[in-house]
Amino acid sequence: MMQCLALLGVVAAVGGDVRAMRTASSQAVEAAAEHGWERTVWFAAATATLAYAALMRAETDDAERLTAAGLAFGVTSASPRLHFTLRAVHGAAAFDGGERAAGLAELQQARSAFGDLSAGPEQVVAMALLEFRAALMLGHIAAARTVLGWLAERSGDAGELHVMRAWVEASAGRHEQARFLVRHVLERPESTVLPQTMVDAWLLETSIAVAAGERPAARRALQAALALAEPLDALRPFAQAGAGIREMLVHQHGSFGASEAFVDRALAAGAGAAHSEATLSERELTVLRLLPSLLSLGEIADDLAVSVNTVKSHVRSIYAKLGVSSRRLAVLAAHEHGLLTDMHLV
Repeated sequence: MMQCLALLGVVAAVGGDVRAMRTASSQAVEAAAEHGWERTVWFAAATATLAYAALMRAETDDAERLTAAGLAFGVTSASPRLHFTLRAVHGAAAFDGGERAAGLAELQQARSAFGDLSAGPEQVVAMALLEFRAALMLGHIAAARTVLGWLAERSGDAGELHVMRAWVEASAGRHEQARFLVRHVLERPESTVLPQTMVDAWLLETSIAVAAGERPAARRALQAALALAEPLDALRPFAQAGAGIREMLVHQHGSFGASEAFVDRALAAGAGAAHSEATLSERELTVLRLLPSLLSLGEIADDLAVSVNTVKSHVRSIYAKLGVSSRRLAVLAAHEHGLLTDMHLV
């Protein structure tokens, strides 16, 4: 019985049926607890499925607890694919919980240990996206590109690759290039492997439109993201979204109709992420504290007695770590993280 329920959960997860997946996997875990079957690979499989779903709902503690339970008895040593998933999701949960460096390291170690073994497209795409986003959010562009290359060798022309490349371009402030890449996916949703990728794509389009001052376009893109995210219970993309998106959700609160309850949950998830430690260096913090001023980057460089290129490099890293694309949004995000105390938006 537990085997059947665990398999049903996996099949439902691949098909994007979140409710059926949670029901079947939860019943499998309950059956294991009732009959003492926790030392089986089927129990580990059910916990892996539930843990990934919890991660997507931004329920970090549950994701970490479930993955720890799945790894506890060492049964996954006979299933490298399952071990890869559990370790990667555990690392992502640690990252989301504020242990960012340790979380990224665990994600990288999980992929390295998995090596060149084969796995289904859904698994390799999902695990690669977890590691890629963690690396990019910490400003580790080279590490992010390594994951991108790893996935490209295994997934052909999956739409997720275009979204990942678009994220890289957006993090560097190259919004037109990012928009070109992400629209390839928006116009061809069938190219994606995971249903939640379209949520990420529309949120990226929202951020690009916000940065360009295109408020109506940003609103349309945000509504599209909400419509896709709600049935998937995909809150994590909003928790990781930039300050511009959170600002829109707050300022336009009450205007999202049937999606209003989901918006409340998305804001709560984003608030939790905002309290996680932003790992800025001391020099980046120094530059950050000058961003609310009216000083140009050249004037900031003069004030700090460094080159303007050095300041630009610090600013790019700050943007990447805070998940923003402009100076004003960096200041807003810094206040959400508690990194600035005086509210002077530029």
